[in-house]
Amino acid sequence: MRGSGTDPKSAQPVDDLLARSDGRWLVLHTRSRQEKAVVKDLRAVRAACYLPEHTTVRYYGRRKVRVTQPLFPGYVFLYGYRDQAFLADRLSRLVGIIDVPDQDLLTQELKCIASALEAGGSLEPCNPFTSGDWVEVGSGPFKGIRGQVEGHRQGSRLILGVGFLGLGAALEIDAALVRRIDQPVAAMC
Repeated sequence: MRGSGTDPKSAQPVDDLLARSDGRWLVLHTRSRQEKAVVKDLRAVRAACYLPEHTTVRYYGRRKVRVTQPLFPGYVFLYGYRDQAFLADRLSRLVGIIDVPDQDLLTQELKCIASALEAGGSLEPCNPFTSGDWVEVGSGPFKGIRGQVEGHRQGSRLILGVGFLGLGAALEIDAALVRRIDQPVAAMC
């Protein structure tokens, strides 16, 4: 995705995935550090999948390296069928397959995350369980993204999450760009 720091081969916009297949969302729980390999295997069997990623800086001695890592370590989102996951798991990289109880909600949550990444947002993994207000971004490149706001020293962080997995990602945002809304039944992006 443009501006997300992700490898275009491993990331696809959520809308493109939904247009490709008539399946349903499944969450693949992977073994440690196997997310990108699982995506590669899924693509080999032409399965539609999504792996949101973020870029971090690592230091190796005096060398500074930018590294692309999964936003939600241990999880890959498959839009398709269980059979596709089993076909792709030739090397036993999966721990389990999680059924998604609310397909529409997960679709909207992933759209919010994908929109933030496509707009150049720098997301970082965080705890989604905050006591902040629900807000919607009213203007700028992140317009329409909804999430929970968390106060921060310099500004505000907008928490985007995958609720049923208990995962979240934080987006730094200017507090002047958001407006308070009632807690949404489903996030809309």
